[in-house]
Amino acid sequence: MICFDGGLGHRHPGADAGLTAAYHRFAKRHRVEFTHAYGAPPPRDQLERVTGEAFTASRGYAGPGEGVGYRIVPASFYGAPAKWRGEGGWKEADRFMGWLEGIRRDAVTFLYLEDEPPPRRFPEIAALGRHHHSNPGPGRRLPMLLGRRVLEPEGERLGHLQARAGRDA
Repeated sequence: MICFDGGLGHRHPGADAGLTAAYHRFAKRHRVEFTHAYGAPPPRDQLERVTGEAFTASRGYAGPGEGVGYRIVPASFYGAPAKWRGEGGWKEADRFMGWLEGIRRDAVTFLYLEDEPPPRRFPEIAALGRHHHSNPGPGRRLPMLLGRRVLEPEGERLGHLQARAGRDA
């Protein structure tokens, strides 16, 4: 998995969707999944990468995994935006999981909270985790990812997240 949002304009002025598609085909041939935060539903080009339609001979692809879409489909990447917090977070999570489970039940997904947060952020992160996992809808099945190794006594402060992710998450 490599984070790639398709922003080629700074490197290739005038880049279009065709160049982005070529990058995705190149990665697929090398058994790499490009990923980024997906919306529900995403734009057509992103949807076709998840369903596999983008990786067919008619789209210029030949190689490993022909017709097979990306399996890693994150809801967010490098931080949970405001739309994932508070009461709106439940609606967003329900919408995302409803969409994803409808097209790719075997997807690996997560809500990426933060990378290497300092201990002072733990209470806020733990509260977000408790709120998210108390969602009565399908959004409660969306796993949360925190990029930090949990050590004692820090694990006690993360509470619900620590218990779901495991000691070395």
